[in-house]
Amino acid sequence: MKNIWTYLSTLFAGIIAGLVIFLKLDGPETVINDNTSIGKLKLRGQGNSANVTMDHESTEGSVEPSTREDRKVARLLRRVARIRERKDKKESG
Repeated sequence: MKNIWTYLSTLFAGIIAGLVIFLKLDGPETVINDNTSIGKLKLRGQGNSANVTMDHESTEGSVEPSTREDRKVARLLRRVARIRERKDKKESG
């Protein structure tokens, strides 16, 4: 009878050790979420309001923007275009 308890306790210790090792090695899975939306857009001088209108056609040309604000708008439009491309690519398959 004493011999059975030794085998059972060794079996359970091995199962528990295996589960602990598995959980340590498994680690969290990486989640890439393209559906992230930004609640507020913080711009200098305009507070934290997201009511900013941008003219997309005016910055499509290859002309380099000269002022700081123009460069900022051009970067923002390029970023929005990349996000739209990714969204369209995801929706198409």
